[in-house]
Amino acid sequence: MATAIIARRRMKYVTGTHSHVGWVQLLDGTVLTQEKVLDYMRKGSEFRTRAPNGQEARVAPYRCRTCLETFLRTDSVPPKADNLDALPLF
Repeated sequence: MATAIIARRRMKYVTGTHSHVGWVQLLDGTVLTQEKVLDYMRKGSEFRTRAPNGQEARVAPYRCRTCLETFLRTDSVPPKADNLDALPLF
């Protein structure tokens, strides 16, 4: 997998106080866990989001300061339609 486009997301509640993206659905319908995406990224694959309006953003791993879990986030600043947290849920 070289570059994959994330079209939708499913949230995972971490501590009851907050959540992170736990699963993603790619354009082809494939569903991957956050852990699998991070594994593919470590092996050199790139993930991008694509909003319904066509905007894209790069997905990167980040460390949560609250729960210390590594999670997925986009580089969109300020948040736009291509932000991972703005994608439709599945």
